[in-house]
Amino acid sequence: MSDGWLFKSGAHLHLLQTLEAQFSLVRALALMSATQRSSYHQQIARTLEGKKEYAAAIIQWDLALAADPKDAQAWFDKGVAYHEMGQWQRAIDSLTQSIALRANYELAWNDRGWAKANLGRWEEAIIDYTKAIDLVPTYLVAWNNRGNAHGELSRWQECAADFTRGFELRGDLSTAEGLAVAKLAIHDGEGYRKICEGLLARSGKFEDPQTANFTAWICALAPILGPLN
Repeated sequence: MSDGWLFKSGAHLHLLQTLEAQFSLVRALALMSATQRSSYHQQIARTLEGKKEYAAAIIQWDLALAADPKDAQAWFDKGVAYHEMGQWQRAIDSLTQSIALRANYELAWNDRGWAKANLGRWEEAIIDYTKAIDLVPTYLVAWNNRGNAHGELSRWQECAADFTRGFELRGDLSTAEGLAVAKLAIHDGEGYRKICEGLLARSGKFEDPQTANFTAWICALAPILGPLN
């Protein structure tokens, strides 16, 4: 029954009959179950996020959660939308709701940690990253993020340990760069030179000149420290 009213609403909208379209949509939503209404608004929200219309998407997430306030994924996705808008505290609030409903979702812990990091709440961020790692020990992004947080607190041994683990997990460019900085900070010149040797060998293959320049800057001291033995 609700599908018919949705179809009718779309037809009215196609004919630019806005009021008729709204009336049909209201009728369709009234005939839906709470789960169906939530799913309907979530589909719209994801479409809007695909267009980077995050503020409009959040309105749809709110409508979805009004229909089903215990939907952990909807809370998470709402948090991600706030994340994309740089509204860090609101992202934290939504992700906290998601975690309360589904505590074993590592992405929610990591993303909440990232939001806290953007507010300079490094200790709290480390706690969240650690929980994400506990849930999924191979979660590379969480290892990198925790390494960065330790670096912001000048805890270079912990920073080096996290990036080393990330490197063991076949880490990406940011892992190698983070590890190079940490090795230099703990006066491990040999380790620093080895990491930079690999980075500089790859720098000519980077499509992004900014990335190549950043790598060159990080490894600027490698030649000064002498050749590898």
